[in-house]
Amino acid sequence: MSDFAGIVRTDGAAVPEAALQRITRALDGAGKAQSWRPNPSVLLVERRGQPGYDNGSGSAIIQRDADRFILATARLDAPREVKTALGLDGPSLPDDRSLVAAAALRWGPGPAAERLYGDFSIAEWDERAQRLTIARDALGPRPVYTVTVPGMVIFATTLQILMALPEVPRDLDETIVAHTLTIAMQDQEQTIYRHIRRVPPGATAIFESGAWRTARWFTLERLKPVRFARDDDYVQAGRELLDRAVACRLSDTGRNAAFLSGGFDSGGVAATAARLLGDRRLMAFTRASGADHPDYGFDERGLAGLVAARYPNIDWTVIDDAREALRDIEPESEMGGLLIPRQGSFNGTWFESLLLSVQEKGVDVILSGGVGNSVLSWHGEPEFAARMRSLRWFGVMRDLNLLARSRGKSLARTTLGTMWASLAPRAMQRWRYDRKFARHGGRWQWFSLVSPDFLDEIDYERLGAEVGHDLPFRPRFSSRELRLRMLQGQRGRDLASFSRKRWRASILDPYSDRAMVEFALAIPEDQYWRAGESRWLARRVLADRVPAEVLAQKGKGKQSPEWYFIATRRREQMIEAVERISRSRLASRVLDIPRMRHLLDTWPKDAESAQRHEMLHGHALHRAISMGGFLRWHEGSNE
Repeated sequence: MSDFAGIVRTDGAAVPEAALQRITRALDGAGKAQSWRPNPSVLLVERRGQPGYDNGSGSAIIQRDADRFILATARLDAPREVKTALGLDGPSLPDDRSLVAAAALRWGPGPAAERLYGDFSIAEWDERAQRLTIARDALGPRPVYTVTVPGMVIFATTLQILMALPEVPRDLDETIVAHTLTIAMQDQEQTIYRHIRRVPPGATAIFESGAWRTARWFTLERLKPVRFARDDDYVQAGRELLDRAVACRLSDTGRNAAFLSGGFDSGGVAATAARLLGDRRLMAFTRASGADHPDYGFDERGLAGLVAARYPNIDWTVIDDAREALRDIEPESEMGGLLIPRQGSFNGTWFESLLLSVQEKGVDVILSGGVGNSVLSWHGEPEFAARMRSLRWFGVMRDLNLLARSRGKSLARTTLGTMWASLAPRAMQRWRYDRKFARHGGRWQWFSLVSPDFLDEIDYERLGAEVGHDLPFRPRFSSRELRLRMLQGQRGRDLASFSRKRWRASILDPYSDRAMVEFALAIPEDQYWRAGESRWLARRVLADRVPAEVLAQKGKGKQSPEWYFIATRRREQMIEAVERISRSRLASRVLDIPRMRHLLDTWPKDAESAQRHEMLHGHALHRAISMGGFLRWHEGSNE
């Protein structure tokens, strides 16, 4: 993946040579950085990426004339179709970046982003118009960040580039700090740094005459409904889209692999890849528990093995160690490169063992199924609020009865809970949450170790409500809006540059394919949930490639199920970490240090009893340690 950056001085001053040197050192990529100066006040820089990210080779930057300059980073789904649409001659196929740049010059960056399918970001500097335009693809796996300070606009594809420049302010956005600790669904433009913004996915941002304006073009309102005559037509369309999404992400010349869990999503991707590759080999990697843990009723290794056994061209590897990493108890050790806190608890290190194995095998492309549960395997449980308000009571009671059966609960309990969540005013629900979780200190404290005083200080009651987080894990959005927000989520993208520097393989998710997402968001909801059966579409689509035993599963896998074993082994180190964090003025203001100490002093006696405390002992504590390490690093209090 190639990276690019630029500086536009709005005060007429020249961009100094030192800025070019700093950007060049921070750029990712394997090749030589190239730079252009349309005038002394504008600097554009790009470095081409490693093989596998950009599909081919070509010029690092394309300019049609002296007036318009295009920078791009890209992986296209159908490059030959793009070449044909552009009317380009010759038998050779230009690399994806060159095609995207050519499309931006032909159609303009915004219209090009709307027409193209793939993962890309585009930046155009129009010298004549003195205008900067940045456009991103629909779902946004390749970020672009901007900073606007007096006299200057800076943009870059990684936080590392921006933070290499002394002109970029480092002030934290305390709202995002709180959102991170309370696991809120975050704004797609805000970052944890107050002055650093993202260009949102599915959008075009233009800087002109000293101001930004942004237009979102990939929205639910612009998706046309998809309606077929028969249920089987949706199944056939889903299979064709999955085949195409996997095929366009496989390497023609390199070594292909897939993550393989016991669930629908990665199993569907791995099975599809094996079918498409024919006689070519596919490596599959399964992460299993590395220590004893309570049985949660899901045989990850066994179910993954059924998929692997079905395809003779799959070479299956199971990784089952109980690895630990320094960052788990000293997060500040990696913050100089990472620049943001990790939100997960054990999963980063848990998956790192898998990625080390992938690295050893020399994999070029590894396919994942990470967002499948928002796309093909969406659970589809009915949204009762709108149906109740429209007085469609017969259908409501029928589906409540089916939902109760699928959950193994009584109809009365299911009906009461659903009606409360659907019809009770949010103010009443907030009151009930506060009473229920009063012993923890508030409605965010039962799963988080953020300081209540800090939340009061920043008026988090209001800030949480603004993003629908006044009721944790009960957003105000429709299911379609929730799914699109999750698919366009950007916080994980902030980690991408750090990961690329460490891991050779391109990690690509076919379920983030734009055509598949458009289909999944446009079809009727009853394709996902029918007669009490959730994930109905995925069960039918995958039936021709995934073993029936896998598709019969009602439960889900669990990452890091052996968390108690790992955490107990490093409890003393966590106690030391909390003491270091407590000496940070910033961290001790943000985090509830007394509760962190109390959790470590009242450690569960065994793995069975620890299941009741997993939310706090297993996740919140480690998330708080990660945030504490980040805040210590940011404050400059490393010892």
